[in-house]
Amino acid sequence: GNRYISFYFKDNGVGVPKELRNRIFDPFYSNTGSFGMGLSIVDELVKEYYGELNLVDNNESGAEFLVKLRR
Repeated sequence: GNRYISFYFKDNGVGVPKELRNRIFDPFYSNTGSFGMGLSIVDELVKEYYGELNLVDNNESGAEFLVKLRR
């Protein structure tokens, strides 16, 4: 089977509201006034290495992401 190296990243902010979760990796989408390219760029880089970037079901505070890269 495929073997992966997994990285978890978490912050202590407000998290990602459910109604925005399907858009956070879209280029130029932002609800913070930024350019909306950060997560989109990371997602594309991870995909170039046949990996995955996913938002983990987050709790009341913070956003948590899982990056999986093939070994």
